[in-house]
Amino acid sequence: MFNKHSQYLFFLITVMLALTGCAATKTAQPSTVTYDLEWAKAQFALSGFEPTEIKPILYTEKRPILIDMNAFEFTLHGYSGIEDTGKSNSYLPEFNMIYAMEIKEIGGDYYQKIDVLSTMVNAYRAGYGLIFEDWNKDGFTDIQLHKYEGGSMGNAPSLFWLWDAGKKMFVGNKQLEEISEYSSVYIKREENNLVRSFTKTGADGYCLVYYNYIGGEFVMVEKEEQYAEGIGDVTYIIHRVSKLIDGEMKVVSETKTKAE
Repeated sequence: MFNKHSQYLFFLITVMLALTGCAATKTAQPSTVTYDLEWAKAQFALSGFEPTEIKPILYTEKRPILIDMNAFEFTLHGYSGIEDTGKSNSYLPEFNMIYAMEIKEIGGDYYQKIDVLSTMVNAYRAGYGLIFEDWNKDGFTDIQLHKYEGGSMGNAPSLFWLWDAGKKMFVGNKQLEEISEYSSVYIKREENNLVRSFTKTGADGYCLVYYNYIGGEFVMVEKEEQYAEGIGDVTYIIHRVSKLIDGEMKVVSETKTKAE
């Protein structure tokens, strides 16, 4: 356990990391990430999960962020927790928590460390929830990392970092993060690589939104929604499509069908 002095020091370090979020340098550095099983146990407990076994996670993927650039190593640091219920033939809850990511250029001197992460995903997620996509269509590979499991809306809450060619580092994108809180987010290849979000809004309801990256932000260019609406004693299913026209979202089609 931490004594008071250690707790205060840990608090100061946490605040400093929260203020910086991530750091990049052009000088290769050895890993500065450390592991603390007691801290991990406390973090798991914040989510109501009390694992009986905790193991460190050290996971690395290699890939280029641009065709003519050196490949990068993306290393996740975290913990895997398993809760033994003590019952035979029962499901053992297992979750993975990622709290830091290191990015290094293979054969180069680029290094970036991203701290103050807090993810909690089911162990079945491949790659601990790490996904690579070009979200803003600039030719550079970007990063997505699942935060936690979604719910009935079909959402997939995630953290996102886009490569900033000017700053030469990965920069967090709050807009995609906020969209993912309520929706599943993916790239629609057959629709000019537009970013598409899907939200389940009810038994007969859903909302599809398409975004295009314009002027440094993801701009809504099309929205398709369906929902039930009661008019008197009759329930209708409303289907509406809106598109961005002359800088404004305008309804281009709408149908109303009596629910069976």
